[in-house]
Amino acid sequence: MRYPMVKAYVLIKMSTGDVGEAARMIKRIKGVREVCVTFGPYDAVAELEGGCLNDIARTVACQIQPVPGVAQTLTCVAAHTELEGMSNQPEGLTRKE
Repeated sequence: MRYPMVKAYVLIKMSTGDVGEAARMIKRIKGVREVCVTFGPYDAVAELEGGCLNDIARTVACQIQPVPGVAQTLTCVAAHTELEGMSNQPEGLTRKE
């Protein structure tokens, strides 16, 4: 049986320094699909994919966190990658027009 890829978003706080260089280093890590430098409480967001949750955990703990300048990470695992069939309404309730 083939399982779908696990997707996660890692919110990254950086220490003072070159955020751009740290983001470039993170982008080169296997399993990292995209890195965006951001404004707000986090300095960057990385999109990761892995074969299982352990792949994501190893990538964050062993490869992203040791990057010089990375001070803190928060990993958000995606529950669904397909929006088809998802609804904001609880099952059985309908919206009145």
